[in-house]
This record gives sequence, structure tokens and C-alpha cells, in this order.
Amino acid sequence: MLNQDFVYFDEEYTSVQQLLSLVAKDLYEKGYVKETYEQAIISREEKYPTGLKLAGLNIAICHTEPQNVTKNTLFLVKPAHPVLFRNAETLDKLPVELVIGLVFTDGKLHLKNLSYLAQLFTNQQFIQEIKQVTSKEELTTIFSNFLEKGGKEKWND
Repeated sequence: MLNQDFVYFDEEYTSVQQLLSLVAKDLYEKGYVKETYEQAIISREEKYPTGLKLAGLNIAICHTEPQNVTKNTLFLVKPAHPVLFRNAETLDKLPVELVIGLVFTDGKLHLKNLSYLAQLFTNQQFIQEIKQVTSKEELTTIFSNFLEKGGKEKWND
């Protein structure tokens, strides 16, 4: 489920919109989303912020409606410097260190995976490993290993 083509590491982003736009264009070019996806994910993030302050790591779990998606995948972004998202709870600005994108064609599958990710981010070992990664390959491996432990059925249904 984690395609290395959609793992972005140590790149600079000036805004949430720029980050989501670049990823959306990449997903579209590779046939995973419809042309409507870029505007849909940016609009959804503006209306319903996804930034989460966790113990030791600020994340954002971005997503949009299934009708904008053609193939299931995830995307991961670990920017060179935190990107300011809005906190889902307080709406305050939150410097996010890891962005996860859920790209699913089915709402039930989306909710199942969102629930699994919530459990994953209570794992302090996982958080520490993510914070210490030094390459795209290492980020992909660590995330994939934890996904494997959770069972592929969660990601593919």
C-alpha cells in the first residue's frame, strides 16, 4: 500500500497548499486520483484541519472524499522543516513534522485505516523512529514495517 513514489523526504514547502498541490499533481500524473483531487484536498484541509499534536510528534492526516480517487494508496511527507497546519482541535497553527495522506476509493476502508493510524501513533517506539529517520528509504521501511504488523487487510480490504 505504501508506494515509494509517494514518499517525500526532506523537501521544502512554503505552505500547506503548496505541499498538498505538489503531492496531488504527482498522484494525478500517476493515475491514482482524478483531476478534482487537488482542489478537493486543499478545500477540505481549509474547512476541516487535520493537524494533530501527539506526544513527541506533530502530524497531519490529510484526506478527501472517495469520489476524487481512482486507486488506493497512502502518501507520506516528512518535510525538511515543519509546515504550519491548523490543529484539528484548537484551530491554532501547528508546526507539522509528518503528513500522511489517505487516498482511498471507499469510505469504509478510509475509516478503518484512520482508526489504525490513530492506534499506530500511540506507539512511542514508532514515533521515535519516525523522528530519527535520515532518508526517504528509511522512512518508507519504518512505516511499511509498522503497516505490515497491522495487517495488510486494513489497507487493502
